[in-house]
Amino acid sequence: MDKLKCDYVYSKDEQLHIVDNKFIYQVDENMIKLYIDNNLKIERITQDHKILAIKKEDFDNGVRIPVWIEAGKLEEDDVLCEIE
Repeated sequence: MDKLKCDYVYSKDEQLHIVDNKFIYQVDENMIKLYIDNNLKIERITQDHKILAIKKEDFDNGVRIPVWIEAGKLEEDDVLCEIE
């Protein structure tokens, strides 16, 4: 298992906070990679990890509001969205 050092994190209030508790657990799931345009990729996420996205067929029909979709259910040409 890879060792992860995490002493500080940024939270949703955009402030740096000290990590009080650390939990180590074994993930007994298959990990997947998502390949994105411009040679970007999201590595080592579980199939049930949720990604903000729009399915291709919905996007083609004018939908522009993304929803949380499990990574394992995404397909080629689905539209991934980023949070700013």
